[in-house]
Amino acid sequence: MGRGNSLVDDLSSFVNNPLHSDLEIVCEDGVLYGHRVILAARSDVLDPLLSNGMEESFKNQIKFPEIKESVMKIILRYLYTGSVIESDLSIDIVFNIFQAADFFQLDNLKDHILEFYRKTCKERNNAPELLSKAVQHITPVADNAVIDFLVDSISKISLNNIESGQLSFQALQCLLSRTFDKKNGVFCTNEYSVLRFAILSAAGEVAQNTSILEKKIPAWEEIKDEIKRGFDLKKYEDMSDILDIRVPIANKLSPLIDFIDLRRIDGLILADIIEPLDLIKKDHLYKIYRSYARREYFSPFRGISCSRENIKWEKNGCSQNLIISPDGYTVYHEGRKGYQSIRTNLLMDEGFYELHIKIEKLVNEGGDVGFGVCGEGLDYLNWAGCQKNGWVLSTNATALHNEHRTPIQMPPFRRVNVEVIVHLDMENKTCAFTIDGKSYPPIAEWKDFPPRLYFAASLSSGSQLKILT
Repeated sequence: MGRGNSLVDDLSSFVNNPLHSDLEIVCEDGVLYGHRVILAARSDVLDPLLSNGMEESFKNQIKFPEIKESVMKIILRYLYTGSVIESDLSIDIVFNIFQAADFFQLDNLKDHILEFYRKTCKERNNAPELLSKAVQHITPVADNAVIDFLVDSISKISLNNIESGQLSFQALQCLLSRTFDKKNGVFCTNEYSVLRFAILSAAGEVAQNTSILEKKIPAWEEIKDEIKRGFDLKKYEDMSDILDIRVPIANKLSPLIDFIDLRRIDGLILADIIEPLDLIKKDHLYKIYRSYARREYFSPFRGISCSRENIKWEKNGCSQNLIISPDGYTVYHEGRKGYQSIRTNLLMDEGFYELHIKIEKLVNEGGDVGFGVCGEGLDYLNWAGCQKNGWVLSTNATALHNEHRTPIQMPPFRRVNVEVIVHLDMENKTCAFTIDGKSYPPIAEWKDFPPRLYFAASLSSGSQLKILT
């Protein structure tokens, strides 16, 4: 096809073409050719640089010593044609391309690269490797959309499913630092497994063989039943075979400990498995034990297994007297009397989940509201706590299940605008509550949860609840 029929084809022929070139672009490892008028017209960064009276505006050379030639060539192609050849976006340099696009303020190119990351992670499930490559070029605390996306992607899979070597130690530090204080974010790994992964990663940095430590800090699936009946301490007491590597592992692990919330780990695990390793400073552990003594409750996960926005009231999971708002987050009991029940849409079988809910309306006299969980087959025309497949905490501070009532040591919270969080741990089969910011331990009497549960609520006439996202 001759010239004049395709602007893209015509301009692409001039990418890094010395013909008619009036500008040399000096990169970290090579030189490319450009055309001043095209670059000035296409970039808000290059235009003033080439015309502001500085050295670049009257010399035929412009320097970018921190950008590699292969990356700059892709930037040039985009500036000339507005397009990118997909095969040019290799995993080894794609993050550098994103950084260069950010430097040149090419937002559309940044969006294109983010889409490349989304597609690659979906097809190859390789977010850990991509983050490991990306953090080689950026500090863990730097603001970056690609890093945010990759951290979010990894958070949604369990660290237990990441093979050794997939996630570098630097990438792990980035992941933990960015998720540590992220309230209510999705994070699918319990904190003990996070600590175990961190210890083994630190050991892998200083020792070739980590099999010895793997036996001393078993996977969560191996010990979760032992917690209930007590550990066989003989398996964990002998530490003579790690004496030579204990100090270097502890030094390597030290910066990660600041991003691991030990309060979320069962006290027996810390005392009988973690503390004998002598990898964490004693005074740090003592602070955690004092927290246990105060009976402070922290969920075993730093995040949840499902985004809060995905949890809504189920229209097919309630009585006809309950009205659900179009967005699915608000429910109102319009009936004249009696209790009615409702469940949410999400069936939960693994991980940790939270329901954030607010009481928006209450009748002036009588009638409680209840929050909790239910199994399949709930009778929505009755109070959930009176049923064998319903577990709810009422606003008068009473836990109810199958008509069994247990007073809970907390003040009643029957009032408008109170905010309640239901914490459901499907690994330990426990349910706990936070009332207006104060957290309470799991309800000990609820021990017979089925394998799969929904969040549930029971409403008195005239009451209204809203799920908070």
